[in-house]
Amino acid sequence: DGLSDTYAVFSSGKIRDRFTPTSLQAILQFMSENTDSYLVTDTKSFEYTTEQMLTQFKVLYDSTIFMPSLRDRIIIQIYNQDMYYKINEIYKYPNILYTLYLTPDSEKQVLEFVKKERIPVVVMPPERANEAFVNNLNKLGVRIYLHTLNDLSDVKNWMTKGIWGVYTDSLLPNDFMTQ
Repeated sequence: DGLSDTYAVFSSGKIRDRFTPTSLQAILQFMSENTDSYLVTDTKSFEYTTEQMLTQFKVLYDSTIFMPSLRDRIIIQIYNQDMYYKINEIYKYPNILYTLYLTPDSEKQVLEFVKKERIPVVVMPPERANEAFVNNLNKLGVRIYLHTLNDLSDVKNWMTKGIWGVYTDSLLPNDFMTQ
């Protein structure tokens, strides 16, 4: 039919001559076969209306109807507090990642929200990771990630300051084992 022909064309190409396009169903199938895999959403929902953002998460929820255990391995990245509450109207995902690069929230507001809602992970750019803020997040048991760091010595330095991990474009696990 026309839909499968369209998907065949879509999935047969390469993105940047390297990456194979895929579908949500293929990702969920992969997750069901690879029980140590997780999916982190990066929906850039701030570019859409609230209705469009909710549609994305409703589709994600509905797609796991026959595999509900996968929902516990979906990490929802939120960009603001309102997004968190709206997504919870669909389903209260247990794994939330609060990224701060777009939120106008103050450190105090972030800390209050993270404590109230028991948000387990906060991601921020290095310029937002001052010592007091990092220490206060750590006291709450929050795992802190920074983005985007590509220098191994910078990463190691940040890790001594209470940072749990980083987003990187180029560093690999072996890079940490060879030094």
